[in-house]
Amino acid sequence: MTSNVPDLDRAGVALVVVSVWELAIPDLQRRLADLAVDTLGPREGLVSHACMLGTDGTTLLHYQQWSDEASAREFGADGQLDWHGAVDEVVPGTVRGPARGYEVYRGRRFAGEAVRTGCVVVVDRLFDRPDRERARRWVDSMFALPEPDAPMPGAIAAHFHLSTDGARAFNFAQWTTERAHRRVSSAAVEELASAREDKPEWRAAESAPGLVRTSFRRYLPYRLR
Repeated sequence: MTSNVPDLDRAGVALVVVSVWELAIPDLQRRLADLAVDTLGPREGLVSHACMLGTDGTTLLHYQQWSDEASAREFGADGQLDWHGAVDEVVPGTVRGPARGYEVYRGRRFAGEAVRTGCVVVVDRLFDRPDRERARRWVDSMFALPEPDAPMPGAIAAHFHLSTDGARAFNFAQWTTERAHRRVSSAAVEELASAREDKPEWRAAESAPGLVRTSFRRYLPYRLR
């Protein structure tokens, strides 16, 4: 089954570069996404480029897989400004967040390969200082938590990433639909509150030393090149 979501288990990927763009004109979300993907085009070392639409109607998520860090750094230094400039000539006013480098550290699949991803939920966690070993330990602690009694309806897969500077961890979570995630996330608020009271491992994971902020956004898969 075809999908507009990159293969996060793909071999030959040395670095993932993620950036979020804020649109000045929400109605141009798809137009800007098409323009960004087509303008970037093939690049040496670029394995794939996925562009996803924020469900808020005002953001784009760029998820790039690179075969080597040198190519990604070269593009960041020499090609990225040209890419942004070419986009801005057609659709001006975009505010771009920093392009951050990550490695895929650990992943888990909850559904079969044939299940199509209709929504991606990116959960970003920020620590108070760079520390790659601490970030790894935190992700490991999440995988050590007890499995839920029943699978989450609509959950497909989750892949935890670590930033190259060790200051961030984020989960690229694949869901069947935005609605499925909204249902589960609403129920999870009460479940997590209960788990914090009854299970010390949950309390430890959610209050890890140095974990200062957790945020998430939902995206709809759109273009993959």
